[in-house]
Amino acid sequence: MRRGVQLQTSRARRPTSEPRRASERSITFEVELVYDPESDGWVFRVPSLGIVGGDKTRAAAVLRAREAIAFTIEGEEGSAPPAGVELIYIPARLGARPHRISA
Repeated sequence: MRRGVQLQTSRARRPTSEPRRASERSITFEVELVYDPESDGWVFRVPSLGIVGGDKTRAAAVLRAREAIAFTIEGEEGSAPPAGVELIYIPARLGARPHRISA
């Protein structure tokens, strides 16, 4: 079983000489990959995002994982929240320990 496969996600691939646009970001996610002999395919899990999926080949499973990550974190850009929904933004520090919030 292979664990901790790192995937670089970005909106578009370009030559390294081309500068990154300000709207593009690169984030690394831990992806667990395992071959499932019963289904004769590869299963992936992205624990931090709650994503599970798979495909017949390892390469296809990695591609599906990348697509699922992008879909999950990008959301519907520019769309307004439904009526009655409060939209807030909470900054998070990677690697930081969670703090208790007192009411």
